[in-house]
Amino acid sequence: MGNKGIVTHQLTCSQLHKRAERIAQLLLSHATPHGLNSLSTGDHVALLFPPSVDLTAAFYGCLYAGCVPIPIRPPHVKSLQATLPTVRMVVEVSKVAAVLSCGSIIKLLRSKEALSVMQSTSNPAWPPLLDIEDSPKKKVPINYRPPTPEMLSYIDFSITTAGTLAGVKMSHYSSSQLCRSMKLQCELYPSRSVALCLDPYSGLGLALWCLSSIYSGHQSILILPL
Repeated sequence: MGNKGIVTHQLTCSQLHKRAERIAQLLLSHATPHGLNSLSTGDHVALLFPPSVDLTAAFYGCLYAGCVPIPIRPPHVKSLQATLPTVRMVVEVSKVAAVLSCGSIIKLLRSKEALSVMQSTSNPAWPPLLDIEDSPKKKVPINYRPPTPEMLSYIDFSITTAGTLAGVKMSHYSSSQLCRSMKLQCELYPSRSVALCLDPYSGLGLALWCLSSIYSGHQSILILPL
């Protein structure tokens, strides 16, 4: 939901499922110059999106493909000097195999302004940048299921009050238990609608934005934090 209470995007569970499948096919059909698939089960994928339904779709697209999503707050066009180094640090620390984003952010990452900021780093090159709107090169079957609940589901990065970067590895089991706890404590029944106005990049904000409504069956109304 955008300014003045106007609904800008909406997705049913079926539409979210279909979009996540297409994103998974995009990830699995991404190829290296040598013609080999560059993404496989367990690869880390950075998600650079503004707060939106695209972030949720990309999150599940990674899970469908067997990849590990890592949501990261995208750099701000008016403060690249301050925000881009943090993005780069998370990308390097998490050793991502690709960055999944939208066209406007990919254009920003490739801009001269961004390149000038990146010149001070040891490796200014980005991993492969994949546009969520690109069509998959080929249709591949989507049938990944985590073999055990202890498999890594996603990585939750945040900046501590001391200004240091902290990452928490969330398994499929811990993710479902977190959702179960929120459902019981907050009484998140399918008949309820939950309005969310928070940053969706870490902690409970990420869990509520991407996971809770799917687990509990309630409708989420996503309001831009700005």
